[in-house]
Amino acid sequence: MSEDRSKCVLDSPAATEAVQFLYDLRYKHKVAASSDNAEQNAALNAFVQGHIAMYTAPDLFLREVVGFLEDAESNNSEGG
Repeated sequence: MSEDRSKCVLDSPAATEAVQFLYDLRYKHKVAASSDNAEQNAALNAFVQGHIAMYTAPDLFLREVVGFLEDAESNNSEGG
């Protein structure tokens, strides 16, 4: 969206570059998980365990990720 939220700017050069970057992560460099549920679950687990630095997911998964991180932090502070 534009700064004043009056217009969609997905066709702007910056948006096109961002989408190309995300596409390249998955299909060119093969460093991002696919949309396949099994692969997404494996990527989430790798993120929570500290094996990967970034996990991308739709906002609807944000609560799940935060919950996993809180559980992991709790387990680590308890020595588990």
